[in-house]
Amino acid sequence: MRQKFKSCCILFLLVSLVTCAGYDYNKQIGEIEKLFYSGQYKEAANKLLPTINTKSKDQLLYMMECGLILQVAGDYENSNKVFIEAAKIADQITISVSKQAASLLLNETTTDYNGEDFERVLIHMYLGINYLMLSKPDEARVEFKKVNDMLRDISVTTGKSYKQNLMAKYLTAIAFEQIADQDNDMNDREFAYIEYKQIYELNPALNLVYRDLQRLAKQLGDTDDYNMWIGKFGKRDTMPKGAGELIVIVQNGKGAIKKSRGSLLSDQAMKSSIQVTLNGMSLGEGVTIAGVMIALKNAENPIPKFVKRGGTINYLVVNVNDKDIERSYMLEDIATTAVKTLEDDYGRIYAKVAAGIAVKAAASVAAGYAAKKLAEQSDDLKGFSGIIGMVAGAGVGVGLLSQIKPDLRCWHTLPENFQLSRLFLPPGTYTITFKYVDNAGNIISTQTETITIEKGKKVFLNKRILPVKVSDKGGQRFSAIPESGKGYLGAKVQPITEEKAQELGLSNSLGAYVGTIIPDSPAAQSGIQPHDVIIAVDEKTIQNPQDLIQVVRNSSSGKTLKLTLIRNKSKMVIPVTLTQVPERVNGATSSDANMTIKDVTQESFAREVLQWRGKVVVNFWAPWCRPCMRQNAVLENLSKSSSQAKFVTINADENQQIVKRYNIDAIPTILLFENGKVIEKMAGFQSTDTLQAKLSQ
Repeated sequence: MRQKFKSCCILFLLVSLVTCAGYDYNKQIGEIEKLFYSGQYKEAANKLLPTINTKSKDQLLYMMECGLILQVAGDYENSNKVFIEAAKIADQITISVSKQAASLLLNETTTDYNGEDFERVLIHMYLGINYLMLSKPDEARVEFKKVNDMLRDISVTTGKSYKQNLMAKYLTAIAFEQIADQDNDMNDREFAYIEYKQIYELNPALNLVYRDLQRLAKQLGDTDDYNMWIGKFGKRDTMPKGAGELIVIVQNGKGAIKKSRGSLLSDQAMKSSIQVTLNGMSLGEGVTIAGVMIALKNAENPIPKFVKRGGTINYLVVNVNDKDIERSYMLEDIATTAVKTLEDDYGRIYAKVAAGIAVKAAASVAAGYAAKKLAEQSDDLKGFSGIIGMVAGAGVGVGLLSQIKPDLRCWHTLPENFQLSRLFLPPGTYTITFKYVDNAGNIISTQTETITIEKGKKVFLNKRILPVKVSDKGGQRFSAIPESGKGYLGAKVQPITEEKAQELGLSNSLGAYVGTIIPDSPAAQSGIQPHDVIIAVDEKTIQNPQDLIQVVRNSSSGKTLKLTLIRNKSKMVIPVTLTQVPERVNGATSSDANMTIKDVTQESFAREVLQWRGKVVVNFWAPWCRPCMRQNAVLENLSKSSSQAKFVTINADENQQIVKRYNIDAIPTILLFENGKVIEKMAGFQSTDTLQAKLSQ
């Protein structure tokens, strides 16, 4: 009887594993996110408010979502009440590498959401912004300082290389200035000056800080520093006498969200680690390595990834009384931080996760075998041994899948990035138009407000810019960039492939390889040559072409940059004075600056790809993706030698509609079109030989 009962219990347990239902936080938040991104902030907040006081494993997440929605709705008092409670929970959380790895082997229904490192830090960022909006600069300064203190602590305790948050440092400086304005305390102004100098050290290419350095040096009576800054940047201290200030805090786009990495065993490093662990284990009767791997064949990788959702806005231009005065500058790329966070984590914990999966899977297979064996030995269940074996096999598979699924919970309402714009204006009432500019320089939307500026007072605007649908007719071309315009170098640069690094005798593939020099450009006039490798600008390391492009574009016309480059295995420094972007290249995308092949967008995709008669090779890429850069370099070379197809690229981060239409779930991914139809899909890096073979078919 006891034997029969034991066998039935095993059968019941296995059936339970098969029929167990899962839980998905993301489905719950879907409705709220839909309301939020359609601008129905109060409705979204009202749906969340009942959840934040209910103790649950998702309480921290609900609080973060609700606090941000209330903030965007302009309810700063209640937003802070929610974020203060969220901070109390988050500040108590410390996660070791071992604990992090172990948590990935538990079903999300049994674990509290502790938040990613950067998410917990951003709670204090939002507290600080709220305090600024509530005219409490002292409290704001405390929160912004805590942001960077936390980042420093995380770097020390976890080994993660978090950078200082430039947005938090900038708002810290502004808070110090506001306190100084109120108390007439030069010490606070000195503290602000220190913050601005640190910002400059962290990002010397940031135009926004140049004026502030000059202005504070002048206010502090530091003539030496003031003259030094004028020598570096030219005169930027143009604040009108008796002026007030408009400070625009911009939260731009949709933040990155978590997605599955796909099949567990498709990752060769993870697969090998599991096999290594199994090889070192004493496996029980009926358990083989092959059997365990079969049990895992449909399992998902439990370590998720962040995927950018992007937006159509690059920056905003502030127009005052029909005159373009200033633009916004991106200070903190939250989406990139999110992506990097999980990619860094992956390398740190995947081996521990793999070991845990191996142990768990072996135990599950052993349990299934034991159930079948018991049934065969039982007189009462002999006739059911086949069924029990089948159920046991299903139970092993489903049970494992339910236990190692990735936890896709994350903060959905975060922006893609933080931007900042500052305007000093004489006292008065102004009609201010905000122009939203896309990556190609098109104005795709505008918004007008009436703002009153008072003498010596700061006015803060907190603007959340959601993705804007571009008109079918296209937007107005915007070329008159404030701050003297985008800097122009005139060198076409490419990523350095491993093959190219070996050819040039380089120890690594870091830097930007110069392919072509535009005649009469600053690069040509300074003596930069094709085949040079640019490795640093003003002693700041250049890791890839995008780094160089960003520095140049953030630099104004007339600025002199010191380029460190390698030529014929020798290092040299060449000064280059940038000029205004010529009209013929104005509005070019980052891909245009890198390559001769065209970078298409959602607006040009139909014309360039779908309506093209013949073959078109389309590479889906992103600036942060190193294999993508290698793939673009391959396509660039192939385009010069092949007449079999047209070659184009498309930025996956910035063109989500196209990504979704063609189910692009990894980058790089190449789609081969012929007469407007997809004939081949190739995920991952593709060699020249592979592509040539596909084009020849």
